Amino acid sequence: MSGDAGIDRDLRAMLANRDPGPAPARLAASVGARLAAERGTRRETLLERLTVVATAVTMVAAGLILLVVVNRPISISPGAAPLPTLPYTIQPGDGVVHGEDVPVFQVLFGGIVLIGLATILATTAARWKRIGAALAMLMVAFVALTIGMSDAIGFASGIDGIERGRNPPDGQAGIVVGVVGDRPFTMYLTVTNTSRLRLEVEGLAEPPTFLPPMVVQPRFVGLGIIPDVSVDLTDAPRAPFRPVTLEPGASLDLAVLGMAGQCAISPPSLAGVGYTWLDHIGIVYEQLTIRHQASVALPEPVKIAEPDACP
Repeated sequence: MSGDAGIDRDLRAMLANRDPGPAPARLAASVGARLAAERGTRRETLLERLTVVATAVTMVAAGLILLVVVNRPISISPGAAPLPTLPYTIQPGDGVVHGEDVPVFQVLFGGIVLIGLATILATTAARWKRIGAALAMLMVAFVALTIGMSDAIGFASGIDGIERGRNPPDGQAGIVVGVVGDRPFTMYLTVTNTSRLRLEVEGLAEPPTFLPPMVVQPRFVGLGIIPDVSVDLTDAPRAPFRPVTLEPGASLDLAVLGMAGQCAISPPSLAGVGYTWLDHIGIVYEQLTIRHQASVALPEPVKIAEPDACP
């Protein structure tokens, strides 16, 4: 036991002789700063990894969209999607839906991705990372502009006409509605998916509210579908509107209920009268999870004859 105690005493003495004493203040500060820098580097690395993952997801989605756009040909062809034939009278409010909605989730996701990419551009010194982040930002912007346009539906070919309408005087374009007062008329129109992506027609955009309220203006107030176009459109069967999916180039025949406005007249002669006309119709559709309101230009304006003095 005395031998072991001697060895222990000698080891303690040797370690005491080699003890450098307390560390200098500058050394402690330097070590602390280095540890803090390493923690910051680890946080930056985690942020970069998360951003790279989000960027990869975005670029894959963008690539799939571009693949569909490039590989899908457009073939414009008239004709409505097959729907059951029903005898139906369109009523005001049928097929009317709220217009565009703000795509909150899509905007939030895109904003997070852009912030992450901007952070990489501002903090990283690696050239390949900066180039990749810049390209990814351009890709995100391209996708946002592509799916943010409200021009994917319009008139390309097909039917257009007015029930209870008449031709205007020689030299004038359009079709004149032949009703008196704020009475209904029916417009027939084919709309076509003119884009390269599938979309869903959701309905007619809400008609605007006019002021003062006692002045009733011409407007479109209801929507139906023509499942089977006949030679005489006035005898064409109509069906209640329901959302319809259109592939690229596919079309849909619509029956649109309009109200002529309280000042509408149907004079024996159309000379010497004024006109109010409707040359666009609002159609709501959804494409790539985003709801749009398209202002579809009519092939011919729908004209309503009015007297010179109208309250």
